[in-house]
Amino acid sequence: MTTRRLYAWGANSYSQLGLDKQSEYELPTEVKINIQDIKKICGGARHTIILDGSGDLHIAGKSEFSTTGYEGTFKRLELNKKFKDVVCGFDMTAAFTDDNKLLVWGNNRNNQLGCPNMSVIKEPMELSLPDNETPIDIQFGLKHTAILTMSRHIFIVGLLKHFKNDKNASYKIVEHNSIEWLQLIPNVIITENDITHFVCGQNHISYVIDRHVIYAHGDNKFGQCSHIETSEKIMKFESAWTHNGYLTESNSLFLYGRNNYGQLGTGNKNLNEIITPQKCSIFPVNDFALGAEHGILKSGLDIYTWGWNEHRNCGHDIDDDIIEPKLLHLCSQISEIVSVIAGAGFCMVLLETCDK
Repeated sequence: MTTRRLYAWGANSYSQLGLDKQSEYELPTEVKINIQDIKKICGGARHTIILDGSGDLHIAGKSEFSTTGYEGTFKRLELNKKFKDVVCGFDMTAAFTDDNKLLVWGNNRNNQLGCPNMSVIKEPMELSLPDNETPIDIQFGLKHTAILTMSRHIFIVGLLKHFKNDKNASYKIVEHNSIEWLQLIPNVIITENDITHFVCGQNHISYVIDRHVIYAHGDNKFGQCSHIETSEKIMKFESAWTHNGYLTESNSLFLYGRNNYGQLGTGNKNLNEIITPQKCSIFPVNDFALGAEHGILKSGLDIYTWGWNEHRNCGHDIDDDIIEPKLLHLCSQISEIVSVIAGAGFCMVLLETCDK
């Protein structure tokens, strides 16, 4: 018989770990939850949301729906809707309903949720796109939002200066809902099944074409917008604040971009930026996730973390950053690691244990 368990650690000033306290957790701690059939766990900076198999959302941390401003433990949102996906930004949230509507709420100070004259959207609002296009994916940067539509157009709304200053990208300015949007004009023709991954960093966006070619636009101060072609298929792609990572079909993890906190895991943070993707020393890698400036991976039944460790977001109770992947002990009798999750300054692991 197996039991599912959720462990969490790191930044917790708003109780975003669901541990009913507002203090950092230096070491992995089990989160007591009563949520059946967890489908997805998504971490922002000050909140975490769980999507269950029934289509309900459960939130811990800073919440627009709470009279106290935050939820100490995971609480089901009473939205009278069922959902099939959820995405967390730093302080924004988006969720697709089961009838394909895209709802957004949270910080809107830069109009990043597509609605003018509202600094915070407290009630889930359906996102309206130019020309009534149909969204199929949404990703958040720090102050911008990128949306991929069914017609394979990419729209960006919010703080746009990093994209306007990108001389290697072409955009069309679109006025919609009294807000300026940018519509990306890619250098390649994008057809229905071409974009296999679509992500945002702090001030950039990246997308993968046909699992082999990476395009990126926006701030490229640390090489995070490098154009990359891989010989192997890319099975997963993630962007952090200023670095990126991808997992190939042979279970190799590659990282590139900024490295000031050792977030590329190379064992040396003196190189502030690395443009050429560096292969992770841990092999094989079965899954990984990137926080703002740290990372977590699973290799078999082992968990490794690395990078920025100010809030003990790497789960190691030491003062220094972790400049190369370091093995993390969670608990004994692990039978399966279901998923690894990284918020801006924290980590979570959903696993199964064998009960004697």
